[in-house]
Amino acid sequence: MRFGRSGRFIWTCISKYKQYSLIVLLGLACWTFLSASIVINEVCYDPTGSDSGLEWIELYNNGDTNVNLDGAEIHVAGSSFTRIFTIPYFILRPGRYLLMGGNLVPNAIFTFAGTLQNGGSETDAIRYVSPNGNYTDTVHYDSPNTYQLVDDTGIPAESFAPDVPEGYSLGRKINGLDTNNSAVDFIPFSDPSPGLPNPVACDYAIGSVELDPDLTSPILSVWICNRSHYSPLHQATLDIYVDQVLMQSLEIAPIPAGDSTMVQAYLSLDPVQSQSISLILSLPGDPDQTNNTWSSTTQGAQAEASLSELMYYPDAGKPEWIEIVQKAAVTARASFVIRDASGNSSNFSLPPMVGYYVICADSASFAMAHPDCPPEVIVKTNGWASLNNDGDVIYLYDISGQTTTLTDSLSYNASSTRQGYSLERVADEDDYRWQESRSPGKSSPGAANSASQGEIPQIEGRLAVIGSPFRRGEQLQIVYQLPAQTNRISCSVYDQDGRRRAVLAVNQELGSSGQLLWDGKSSTGSYLPAGLYFIVWESRPAGGGRTYRKQMTAVFSN
Repeated sequence: MRFGRSGRFIWTCISKYKQYSLIVLLGLACWTFLSASIVINEVCYDPTGSDSGLEWIELYNNGDTNVNLDGAEIHVAGSSFTRIFTIPYFILRPGRYLLMGGNLVPNAIFTFAGTLQNGGSETDAIRYVSPNGNYTDTVHYDSPNTYQLVDDTGIPAESFAPDVPEGYSLGRKINGLDTNNSAVDFIPFSDPSPGLPNPVACDYAIGSVELDPDLTSPILSVWICNRSHYSPLHQATLDIYVDQVLMQSLEIAPIPAGDSTMVQAYLSLDPVQSQSISLILSLPGDPDQTNNTWSSTTQGAQAEASLSELMYYPDAGKPEWIEIVQKAAVTARASFVIRDASGNSSNFSLPPMVGYYVICADSASFAMAHPDCPPEVIVKTNGWASLNNDGDVIYLYDISGQTTTLTDSLSYNASSTRQGYSLERVADEDDYRWQESRSPGKSSPGAANSASQGEIPQIEGRLAVIGSPFRRGEQLQIVYQLPAQTNRISCSVYDQDGRRRAVLAVNQELGSSGQLLWDGKSSTGSYLPAGLYFIVWESRPAGGGRTYRKQMTAVFSN
């Protein structure tokens, strides 16, 4: 309850227990209540174990002047109010607490012999009565109000704080704030604070969650919101579980009222198998736990393959072949069909791993003609039909599922390449430009295409970004020089807000040196606005080993 201050119009109502002051400010469309000086701030009526000697009551002075409590009384009610303690001479200063309780309560200023009701089946109450008897502050807890216990206006109470579990205290959400509504003002505290400020009960919530599923170590971005009108006193904790195993525990600094913050974490996920991800947000005193959890399940990678290189006019005595790039690992072998314009078809299956695979009629003769090609990527097909030297159309179908799906196609003519040179896709990712191979060996079966590489600059160290800043029509070069002969590489471009804007490689198997090119376009094909961008690189030896990570910057000027 709040005492009134001077205003244009003051209406004072005095009840049996309490004096009210209501200020009406002319010209405003609302009533403003100012708090009384002494309020019951926190009580513990059901301590852990035996209640004897351990119950306590905390008073708080929320005014701006000293208050002499000499003669003030504490009343408790089950079926009716009875006095259990009269406070002797004591000056309670503004913003200070007075703790009183049983003879076993540590740091209690005063000891009382009475007992507090534990609730459980009907409304109970605790009341402070001022020395002159004109002011009261009452907290009612549990329901129903069987015995019609009155509130501070002298009528039967209709708002009730919850009945707290054993060992909990019942305290105000905000120290000293009194709206005369026990249901609004009071909440349970699992960690009581006798004689100290109550924990600020802020409602934290998990907002939007973004997971980049394409990287070997995807970035989890989580927005955490403070839905309260005040900031907490404590840090929150965000626990991250993968398949019910705690992977990370992040501390969240106090968030201002009504604000939010984003936290990020790198996760180690299986690129093939589906996995569950769960988030649990913990903040002491958070009154609403329903918005503190989040869960999702990652999807196992789906087959994603395309035509990468074609040898349709080989040198005399050497075999024809087609190279397929599988861009995502799958849970089982994927099945495909290659068809030409005449309807001839060849069936084959690929292992459940990303990489480049060479499809041919005779794996032994191919291996003799191309001894540098890893034998594990050579795949013999059934029903191979000769490739036409004067032009044809090649179709790639995925028949792994219940339906046949066209995944890629290629049209070429007699002048597309010279004899002995392969026809390569210019880029490995979603590019339909093809040209004659620039590889020194005139082809690159089982490895990254050379058509888009051009001359690779010499660098010091493992990685270098060349061409920053750059303009439209130019390309940024990410040049790599790695210790292992073959590597699994992922590389993406992020803006300053942490959003992934372009993907340059996804767990792609590449050699020890080369380059990735970026033309400044987003994943949707449009040019990104000028600004600072971050290139996130991950690579590890294809045969296993430690992952190498690096973040680089690029300035895009368009």
